[in-house]
Amino acid sequence: PVSPPPPPLTTEKKESTDCPGRMLARCIETPFRMLLAPTAILAATLSWYPTGDDPMYFMLVIPHEFPPPNKSSPLRSINLARKQMYRRQLSGSRRPFSLSSLVRKVKSARAAVSAEVAPQPPVMPLRVLKAVTFDFTGTLAQVRGKTEDHYMRVLHDVISSEPTLGPKVWDDIEEAIKPNVFPAFVNAYRRHMRELPNFGYGNVSSEQWWEKVIDQTFNEAGVSKEVLDIVLQRVGHDLYELFKTQSAWELYPEVPDLIRNLSESGVTLGVVSNFDERLSIILESLGISSYFDFVVTSHDFGIEKPSPEIFAEAMALANVSDPSHILHVGDTVYTDVAGPVGFGMPFLYVEREDMSTQKAKDNRQAVADLLSRVEDKTTVSSMVDGVVLTNLSRVADVVSQSSG
Repeated sequence: PVSPPPPPLTTEKKESTDCPGRMLARCIETPFRMLLAPTAILAATLSWYPTGDDPMYFMLVIPHEFPPPNKSSPLRSINLARKQMYRRQLSGSRRPFSLSSLVRKVKSARAAVSAEVAPQPPVMPLRVLKAVTFDFTGTLAQVRGKTEDHYMRVLHDVISSEPTLGPKVWDDIEEAIKPNVFPAFVNAYRRHMRELPNFGYGNVSSEQWWEKVIDQTFNEAGVSKEVLDIVLQRVGHDLYELFKTQSAWELYPEVPDLIRNLSESGVTLGVVSNFDERLSIILESLGISSYFDFVVTSHDFGIEKPSPEIFAEAMALANVSDPSHILHVGDTVYTDVAGPVGFGMPFLYVEREDMSTQKAKDNRQAVADLLSRVEDKTTVSSMVDGVVLTNLSRVADVVSQSSG
């Protein structure tokens, strides 16, 4: 059988009655030949559907979110470009036009549309909060400067003041060990956390634990055994004492006002951190210890995050019987997100700005994966970009909303 001839091409536009979806402003059927040039460019911004009646016709779909251009909007330029191309198709004009310019306009327009109409991530319902707990390192405070600089300075002071060594020995080793100190510290810390968890709980004091870390750090960095045998005890003690004080720690800028306001609002506040017994002294040196009702460290309790037992201890100290009534805030996915999620606590995940882009991306994906497995949707997914906070300022808003 012979197929019926296609309908003649025409420049007539007609409104379609088969507009897909409820949220479209308008659908227009227009001859395929008229759209050959614009299709390659405008398909990035609009949606094109072949109509069922004739393959030579395409349906131009303009979503309702696509805002009308105005004089201050980048969409104005793309709208004018669309009109120009359409008119050239009708007139048969062969005047060239700049594809690269139009593509730039389309990208600019798409960015403007996305910024205006991007859907907001759903926020899980939050029950009334009676208490908030915070991690310490990376959440409330950070090391002032660089860890390796503190280690190098203390080692310099001890070696330079040691009669059997003196400044000359320091001059001989300084440049050789400086780039190696921090990588060696990370290795030593991780090794001793595996071998003697919770800063030596039940085996050695935390000061002895840190002395072992410092010994391995400087040994791997290149300090000779002869020198370490002379200075290790003093260096270990001086570093241990230094990291009790605000000389080695600093609060993040938003923390003092946040903690004070939360405390004045009547919410019970606590710190739950994988830390040693110096944490209470550090909080006092930073001027915020009086705002906290309790402090739980992995060294004192003998169990570290993410184990549910340490969060259960925090609940008991906060006098809270329902885990959904206590919020935990922290910056580590494994300890501060997986722990609360497994225990049924709401959480807020903090992603500080100094985090690398790839690590931040990986962490956000890990948080999203954890949330996807949560059955009790009373757990909070965080407030910014669906999963994270970049600082603690929003914590007060969350607490306020939960009590309102």
